[in-house]
Amino acid sequence: MFTGIPIMFDWSINFGHFLTIVVLGAGGLGFVWTIRSRVDALWDRMKGLETETKKLVDILVAQGRQDEKLNAINMQMVLQGKRLDELSERFNKMADKD
Repeated sequence: MFTGIPIMFDWSINFGHFLTIVVLGAGGLGFVWTIRSRVDALWDRMKGLETETKKLVDILVAQGRQDEKLNAINMQMVLQGKRLDELSERFNKMADKD
């Protein structure tokens, strides 16, 4: 059967055990409190970054709209230039006939 040394457990608690439990508990609470405050600080920073990102997106969208408006104005100017060239050619032909 069992021929080894019998194991005995002493269930008594002395002051050292109690002190160890209190110190470990206080250390755990300190760790949780520190991590929680750091997470809260990071959360605030992330909200600030989210707000800045939204502003940057709005700026980029506005720039894209302005670019499209400029392209449309440029196209209108090119078309007006072509019309003026056609009118100029017509007037020159009419002037040459006379």
